Amino acid sequence: RSHCPHVAMWHRTHAYQRLARRWGGHRPVTVLVGVINLLWLLPLALATVRWPAAAAALTALAYTPLLIGVWCLGAGSEEDGAGAR
Repeated sequence: RSHCPHVAMWHRTHAYQRLARRWGGHRPVTVLVGVINLLWLLPLALATVRWPAAAAALTALAYTPLLIGVWCLGAGSEEDGAGAR
């Protein structure tokens, strides 16, 4: 028995874990994370190096679709409601 029962709940409600349950495993989610990192975040990170004055806007551009996805998955919310918004 855990001394911190909420830790397991936090783990289960993480966006990655929700998507792994929805897609039936961790492998497809891990592939998605790799693709996002390589094709979305890396180019934007390199753009911030090339255009430092645009770094704040590029950071917002990088995070916005990720935050929308996390919100749509219901990450961090209680599990009794199917987990998605």
